Amino acid sequence: MYGEGKISANKTVAEFSELRAKIGWAETEFAMAKNSLANSLFHVVIRDQFKLIGMGRVIGDGSMYFYVQDVVVDPHYHFSLIAFVFRS
Repeated sequence: MYGEGKISANKTVAEFSELRAKIGWAETEFAMAKNSLANSLFHVVIRDQFKLIGMGRVIGDGSMYFYVQDVVVDPHYHFSLIAFVFRS
C-alpha cells in the first residue's frame, strides 16, 4: 500500500533531474534545469511522505499561450490512484 500522496509546489533541481532519469528522459545540465524551473509559471508535485513521486509544470508566454510540461510519475507509482488522478 502506498502512503498518503500530498500535492504541493516545491521540488529541488536535484529531485527534478532524478525523477526525469527514472523515466528515461535525457540528463539535463544542472544550470539549465535550474533556469527552466525558475522560469516556469506554475509547479505541482506529489510526494509520498517526503519522496517526490510526481511532478508537472506550466510554461508559457505569460499572456496568451500556456501549456503543461513535464508531467512525470515515478514508475513505481504508475498504477496508484494518486498517479491516475494527477495524470488526468
